[in-house]
Amino acid sequence: MMSITCFKFIHLTLFLWLPLCMGETTQTVEEPLQMCRPCCDRGDPGPSGPPGLPGIQGPAGMPGNHGNNGNNGPPGPPGPKGGIGPTGLEGREGSQGPIGPMGLPGKSGVPGLMGSRGDSGVQGDRGGRGYKGDKGEPGSISSIPSLGYPSQHAPIPHLGRRSAFSVGTSNTITAPSDDYVIAFDHIFANVGEDFDLDIGKFICRINGTYYFIFHVNKWSNAHNCYIKLMKNGLMITAVYEDSGYDYYDGVSNSILLEMTEGDQVWLQLHANDEVYGGIAKMTTFSGWLLYEALP
Repeated sequence: MMSITCFKFIHLTLFLWLPLCMGETTQTVEEPLQMCRPCCDRGDPGPSGPPGLPGIQGPAGMPGNHGNNGNNGPPGPPGPKGGIGPTGLEGREGSQGPIGPMGLPGKSGVPGLMGSRGDSGVQGDRGGRGYKGDKGEPGSISSIPSLGYPSQHAPIPHLGRRSAFSVGTSNTITAPSDDYVIAFDHIFANVGEDFDLDIGKFICRINGTYYFIFHVNKWSNAHNCYIKLMKNGLMITAVYEDSGYDYYDGVSNSILLEMTEGDQVWLQLHANDEVYGGIAKMTTFSGWLLYEALP
């Protein structure tokens, strides 16, 4: 840029001074040359100009070669222990494992219900005659049994107050999921009207000692037959026949009870069990007053 500027300056100087040099005929050729020499000499370098504008970006160079892979660094120190993660999904059920070794004997279980009565055994041989016993002491008149007739020393029952009943059912009764009071549909006897057929219960009217007996029949292998004799909501005694034994079977039980006025007694069939009556009314319940309580 500096060389072009100097060249233009020299050219302009020659253009202005050359006619003057040619008009002076009296001067020698050497004189003009001396006058033009200063303008033809190279001058001192001028000050640096301002920086030029940036040039246009050149094209991208060829990609360099891929460098070599570096060496693996040393293993880092172990990190801190992480917290417990969330519970995972429930896994699938595994296959059944092998049978384990036999365990120790367990404790004795609760005694089971009474089994059915077995068949009568073969009658044994008659035993030998025993020795004659010693003669007893003479007894008193009061110790002789009355055989049902009152003696002069035996208490005389109150003949004016009586209570007795005997009922049966002709139905097949199956208990629901709860215990069920057996309903009877036939009355054999109801002295004193103390058995309430509507609710299936005997209600005591006379204080005293009563005898109760009941007989039940099973006619199926589909249900057990478990019947309880209840007094005021408490089980006093019971009978049981398992469904796995004989298809037809019967069982009975009896008991003496001290009763006071207002006490109630009934038969209760266990939940889901069954009892059979049939046209012959083979399930019955009876009771009567033996002795009235002393006043």
